[in-house]
Amino acid sequence: MTFRTSTRPLACATLVLGLVAGTQAIGQVDTLDLDGDGYVSYDEMVVVVPTFTQEDFDAIDTDGDGLLSEEELTAAQEAGVVVLD
Repeated sequence: MTFRTSTRPLACATLVLGLVAGTQAIGQVDTLDLDGDGYVSYDEMVVVVPTFTQEDFDAIDTDGDGLLSEEELTAAQEAGVVVLD
């Protein structure tokens, strides 16, 4: 997998995730969830996208629970914040 991030803040930039399977948001959690709990933590995101900041993560974590759900990743994609490449 190839992951690229912008050096600009997430509010004005796009995180481009190059995922092998699929062209929809479905499966993002499966791809990024390294411990298999069904969610993506900040630590898991940083392993895959080292330039991802806590601010970037917090902008996507809309319920503030410290974990990204499939719904949050899908919403971020639909808003243009996360784009599948």
